[in-house]
Amino acid sequence: MRFPLRDQDRSEILRFQLRSACQDCFFYNAARHSCAHEWPMEEQARWPLTGEDGSEPAGEISLCKEFELR
Repeated sequence: MRFPLRDQDRSEILRFQLRSACQDCFFYNAARHSCAHEWPMEEQARWPLTGEDGSEPAGEISLCKEFELR
């Protein structure tokens, strides 16, 4: 699921320490560096605030519908 990332979203992500990266998910297999459900991880790897190259804020955010915080 993808949607625009607003300044208010960035603020709340930091304030409430929200997580949605694959590495924070119950279904993340650390030994294989992959999702147990075999979902692609590229867009989640930069969660939450970096752009494609990691240097600037992202303009949109991707959230996995199967994310379960561990």
